[in-house]
Formats: sequence, structure tokens, C-alpha cells
Amino acid sequence: METKITPAEETVGIYLASGFTKKEIASICKKSERTIGRQADDLYKKTGSRNLSDITRFMVRRYKSVDGLLNAVQDIAVLGLIVGMIYTAFTTNEIRWMDELKTSVFSLFKSVF
Repeated sequence: METKITPAEETVGIYLASGFTKKEIASICKKSERTIGRQADDLYKKTGSRNLSDITRFMVRRYKSVDGLLNAVQDIAVLGLIVGMIYTAFTTNEIRWMDELKTSVFSLFKSVF
């Protein structure tokens, strides 16, 4: 039976398993350290993990291999860049990037699904 974790907990788990600190994860995800800490705590409880090694093993098994986990990290990083581009486009009125962004998002999702 697969452990039910939220998308936010999964993201935190991927980053933790990849060697990021909670402070770094908070910065990347644009969330408070407290929120990331709470999500990490929930992940530890749901997975029965006692330490970072347990979390890393859980995430590697979830992604079937270290390569799968690294691909998930890469996907999250790409999505983060896209979200950052959208935020920048709307906050700086640089709408000319939108067509390029739409093409990038479409290509990304087409390759994932």
C-alpha cells in the first residue's frame, strides 16, 4: 500500500532527499521555514521515518531509483523556473514573455504526460 502524502510533503521530501536544508527549501518554495518544517514533520510521521536516511530511502523507493528521484528534482526545478517567469512577467508588466512561456509550459507538460 502506498503512503498517502500531500504534493507539498512530496516536494519537501524530494528536496530533503536531495540534500537541501529546510531553510533552502523554504527559500526555493517561497514558504516560511516553519511551514516547511511542519510539512517535513508530517512527512516523517506518515512514512514512519526516524531520520533523513529513512526519508531518502522512502523517496528513492517511491521514485523506483536514484535516477527517478533526480528526475523529479529536475522537474520541480523547471516548474519553479516557470512559476518564477510567470510571477516576473505579471509583476513587471513584461507580457511579451507570455507566448514564449506558453510554449515552454506546453512542451514541458507534453513531455511529462
